[in-house]
Amino acid sequence: MPRWARACRMGPSGPLGPKPAETPELEWQIRNFTKFLWVSGGLYAEMDIHQIDELCWIHDALPLTATGVGGRVADITDCSQNLDSFSAEWTFPNGSKGYDIVRYIPKTEPEFATYIHGTKCAAQFSGNIHAGTVRIFRDQRHERHSLHPRRENRRPNSSDKRPIRHFRDGGFTARLLVWADCEALERRHNLGRGTLVALDFVPGSGTSTYVQRRAMLQTLLPCDAVFGGDTARPVPCGAVVLTPAQRADSHADALAFYQRLRAANRALGCDFFEGVVMKRADSIYPVQMRSATEEFRGWAKLRFLD
Repeated sequence: MPRWARACRMGPSGPLGPKPAETPELEWQIRNFTKFLWVSGGLYAEMDIHQIDELCWIHDALPLTATGVGGRVADITDCSQNLDSFSAEWTFPNGSKGYDIVRYIPKTEPEFATYIHGTKCAAQFSGNIHAGTVRIFRDQRHERHSLHPRRENRRPNSSDKRPIRHFRDGGFTARLLVWADCEALERRHNLGRGTLVALDFVPGSGTSTYVQRRAMLQTLLPCDAVFGGDTARPVPCGAVVLTPAQRADSHADALAFYQRLRAANRALGCDFFEGVVMKRADSIYPVQMRSATEEFRGWAKLRFLD
């Protein structure tokens, strides 16, 4: 068990510029949902939640208390409601600590990694964008010159990576798919432990539309009935499945899909479905994943608020 762990997410997220004159206020805020706190939980809930997940994995527990601070740069021109820096100290049941350090200020020193500090030495748990960068150090310093000489870049045993191997061997690499956009079900509840839900993917080249990307995914992965709201079916464990999707030609179609997934949440007894992402059929993969300074107008996300 670690004495304490530290998760860092420091890099520019892209300040929100002024609203274009031709765009209605409501549309502007919904399309920039991570920037407004009535639409989402802001950058902390939408992006830094994954750092908090890692701290909980490391401690194998949920924290009992948290103490946090945050703020914004003076005279900033960012039109969003977000703080641009904050940190929190999480205390776990055995008294060990987790520290979450976040900064989204442009032109500052970036760092995206999670570290563990034990009684004898430190280790790196993950790297940039949660990459599997795992290292053990000689002492409590996590500089490269302090790496343990026989333990640099050790990786988990491949037998523990069945879902990942499915992507590699199931045709993703052969079809020039750079990486898949996935969610791991076990992060927030005990249903479907070890299962990855594929949401989308970034093509290695070209500008394929969402309809084309979805058709490709359907040739590679099954869409289990439970992910369409059939709660009579068991949630698969240790699998890779495709998230449900429905074409919405009208407001009524979209609302019916939304309500069906909310009803599934109530039947399952947990927030299994977090919300709905609306994607234009002709949309490419979000450019904000490629550049923090560009906006993307083809998607909007709605979370369930019960």
